[in-house]
Amino acid sequence: MGSLHVPRLAWPRRAGRGRRGRRGLAVLAVAALAALTLAGGAPRAASAATGAPYGGTAAAVPGTVYAANYDTGGQGVAYNVTSTNGSANGYRSDGVDLETTADTLNTTAAGGAYDLGWTTGGQWFNYTVNVATAGTYTVAFRLSSPYGITDALHIANSSGTNLSGAVAVPNTGGYETWTTVDASVTLPAGQQTLTVDQDDNGWNFHYMTFTLTSSGGGSPPSGDAPFGGTPAPVPGTVQAANYDTGGQGVAYDVAAVNGTANSYRSDGVDLEDTADTSDTSPAGAAYDIGWTAAGQWFNYTVEVATAGTYTVSFRVAAPAAVADALHIDNSAGANLTGSVAIAATGSYQTWATVTASVTLPAGQQTLTVDQDAAGWNLHYLAFTQGSGGGTPPGGGTGPTEYCGTQDLALDQPTTASSTQDATDYPASDATDGDPGTRWSSAFSDPQWLEVDLGTETQICSVGILWEAAYATAFQIQVSNDNSTWTTVYATTTGAGGQETFPISTTARYIRMYGTVRATQFGYSIFEFDVYGLTTTAPLSGGNGNGGNGTCPWVGSTAPVAQRVQQVLTTMDQAEELDLVAGDGSSSYIGQIPAVPDLCIPATNLQDGPNGVGDGTGGVTAFPDGENAAATFDPTLIQQEGTAMGAEFAGKGVNVALGPTTNLVRDPRWGRTYETYGEDPYLAGQITSAEVEGLQSQGVMSMVKHVAAYDQEQYPNGDNDETVSQQALEELYLAPFQTTAEQAAPA
Repeated sequence: MGSLHVPRLAWPRRAGRGRRGRRGLAVLAVAALAALTLAGGAPRAASAATGAPYGGTAAAVPGTVYAANYDTGGQGVAYNVTSTNGSANGYRSDGVDLETTADTLNTTAAGGAYDLGWTTGGQWFNYTVNVATAGTYTVAFRLSSPYGITDALHIANSSGTNLSGAVAVPNTGGYETWTTVDASVTLPAGQQTLTVDQDDNGWNFHYMTFTLTSSGGGSPPSGDAPFGGTPAPVPGTVQAANYDTGGQGVAYDVAAVNGTANSYRSDGVDLEDTADTSDTSPAGAAYDIGWTAAGQWFNYTVEVATAGTYTVSFRVAAPAAVADALHIDNSAGANLTGSVAIAATGSYQTWATVTASVTLPAGQQTLTVDQDAAGWNLHYLAFTQGSGGGTPPGGGTGPTEYCGTQDLALDQPTTASSTQDATDYPASDATDGDPGTRWSSAFSDPQWLEVDLGTETQICSVGILWEAAYATAFQIQVSNDNSTWTTVYATTTGAGGQETFPISTTARYIRMYGTVRATQFGYSIFEFDVYGLTTTAPLSGGNGNGGNGTCPWVGSTAPVAQRVQQVLTTMDQAEELDLVAGDGSSSYIGQIPAVPDLCIPATNLQDGPNGVGDGTGGVTAFPDGENAAATFDPTLIQQEGTAMGAEFAGKGVNVALGPTTNLVRDPRWGRTYETYGEDPYLAGQITSAEVEGLQSQGVMSMVKHVAAYDQEQYPNGDNDETVSQQALEELYLAPFQTTAEQAAPA
C-alpha cells in the first residue's frame, strides 16, 4: 500500500466503554432510552433515608473500602449512572457496572474480586463509612486507565463538599493494569457517607484504603524513631545509612563500631562512602553499610501506602558469594523474605541488585534488616508494588534478573526544554515508538528531553536513536522528584546514530541533558528508549545441532518461554531460516513449511474473507461482508464464522486471512464488498463475532488491513495516504481495537 503516516498515540476515550461485551446496535437504542429516563441526572442522595451501607454495616476507616460495596438504595439514592452496564453484576442484587477484576491486590475480602468500570462524567457512588478518629487521612485509590485522565474523580461528603480535590489517574496501560494513586481527606469521627464522584470517563476503580496520617500500622520499639523524624515511604527507596535513631540495642545491634564515614549522622556506625553509581543523590545515598556480621541488625521505620506484596530490590556488593546473607523481619520478629543470597560481585564496591518479596500491611511499621552472615555491603532497599518473585521463608535465593526488551518510555508523558517546532517536532515524538518521527530542540545549549515513567522503576539500559543533529557531550540523568537530578551516564565523545547505555538505577524521571551539539542545529532524537529489569530470561538460539525428532516441548506443561527456549536452543540456522522464509511451492496462498525434526507442523495460510478463497474447491461462498453487517446480529455472524472456520479447518488451513475490517469511505474502492460498512462501532462488533466463530474451530484469524486501506487512487501518489490523528483513532483503527479486545485474534 505504500507509506502510511500513522501517529502512534493513545486510543481515544469512549464514554460507555464500548469494549465491554459484543452487542448489536440495539444497545444504542436501549442506552438512549435509559439516558432519556435519567435526563438531567438524579439528584445525589448521599444522606437519603433510604440509602444504607452495603451488608448493613458501615465500612471501617482506617481500612479498605471496596468499589463493589457501594451503598444500597438504588439509582438516584445510592448511586447515579446514565446506563446500566457490567459483566459481574450478579455479585449483588442491585449490581451495576461491576466486572471481575484482574488486579492481584486485595481480592479476598467481600467485594474484592470486582471492580467498577464504565465510568462517565457526572456518575457517582455512595459509601457509608465509620471513621474511628477525626483527622487527616491518606486515601490510596486502586485505579487503572489505558489513557491517563487528569481529572478522573473526587470524594465529596454528604454536603457536596469536595474533600480530595481532583484525582488524576495515570496511563497504566489498560483497564486491567492497576496502580495506586494517593489523595488526602480530612474527616470527622463517626458514621458518614462519602461519595465518589466520576468527573470523566476512561478509568476503572477497585478499592480505596484510608490511612490516618498521624498513626497506623505496627509500632516501633520504645525509643526507636525514624531517621530524620519521618518514616521512609513505601513504595520507594530506603537508604541503608538512614536506619532508625535510638542507638545500640534499640535502633541497631552491632558487635563492634566500625566505619569510615560515620560522621554522616551523630550515631553513625559501620558507614562508608559508596562507589555505587546508582541512586546516590538522596540523603544518605552517598554511603553504604559494611562490616556485616551474623547476628547484627538495623531497624528502618517505613510508611506503607497500600497493603500488599512488594518486590524488595537490595543493592548489595560481595567479593565472594554469600548463600544466606540477610533477611527482613517485621516488629513481631516474623521472617518476611526468607533467606536472601548474594552472588559474588567481585569486590565490596562492585554492586548488583538482588530481589525478594515481602507482604506488608498498610501504615507505619518497623522493618529489620537482619545480617545472617558476614562478607557483604548494603547500599539501599527499593520497594516496588507487586511481586517480582523472591524467596518464601525457608531458604533459597532471589530470582535472577535480566535487562528486559520492553520500552518503558513508550507513550509515557514526555517534555523538553524547547522544540524547534511544537507541531512538527514535539517532545512526544521521541517516545511514540515510531523511528520516522522525532523531537528537535532549539539551536542552543543546553537542552533536555525528559520522560515520566509514572512510578519509581528499576532501569538497566537506555537507548537513543539520533537524527543527524546529535550530541557530542550529554548526560543521562534521573530523579524521583523531578527536581533533584543525578547523572548516571556522561560522555563528551557522542557519535550519534544508535547509542545504548547500560545503567543501574531506580527512578521515576529520566532525561537526556545535552551540553554540546555536533552541528549548528538543535538536538534531534528519533527514539528515546528506557528498559527495566525482568526475571524472564532473554530468548537466544539458532546455533544448535538441529532437531532429531525427539521433542520434549510437545505436551509439556512447562512455561511457554521455557518451551520456546528449548526449541531455539535445539534448532540450527537452516531450521531457523525455514521458519522465516516461507515455501512458494505449496498449493496454499502462503505456507511456512514444517520442521519435522523439531515436531513443528506446517502453517498453511489461505485467503478469506467470505469463505475459503484462492480457488479452493468444495467450499461455500458465504454472504459478503456488507450483507453480514446489515444483519446487525453478532450472534448470527458468530454462527457464520463457526461454519466458515470448519471449512477452513477441513481444507487443512491454519490461518484464515480475514476478516476485512477496513471502513468504507469511497464506494469506488474495489474491496468494499469484503468490509462491514462505514460505521466503526458496527464493524468492530461484527468483526469480533466473525473472529470468535472462526477461531472456535482451531483456525487462527488474521484481521486485515491495518489501517486506512480504503481507496484505489491516492491523491499523494505512490499509494501514500495521510490521515489525521483524530480520524485515524476514532474511525479507522477503532474496529481493530474492538476486535483485539473482544475476540483476541491470533
